Amino acid sequence: RNAYVFFHYLSVIAAFAMLFFVYFSFFAFESVFFVTTVAIATVLLIELIVFGFLYSGERWFLNYVDWIFPMFLATTTVYLVGTILR
Repeated sequence: RNAYVFFHYLSVIAAFAMLFFVYFSFFAFESVFFVTTVAIATVLLIELIVFGFLYSGERWFLNYVDWIFPMFLATTTVYLVGTILR
């Protein structure tokens, strides 16, 4: 479980860092805060659609370790990449 959690956190950071590195490299006209807000709101909307309408299994993994902290990591990564590239 510890290895899974570590690699989950690492993959969240890597995915958001790579995606938003590309975004901020080419589309740098919006503020970093606005882009971070829209990015996380979009992820939350997708999560609501998937887990509210499409997913019918147990939701035991929607906890602090598996969901809340990775969302914090994603938000922080988007903001950090935008701040570094500005």
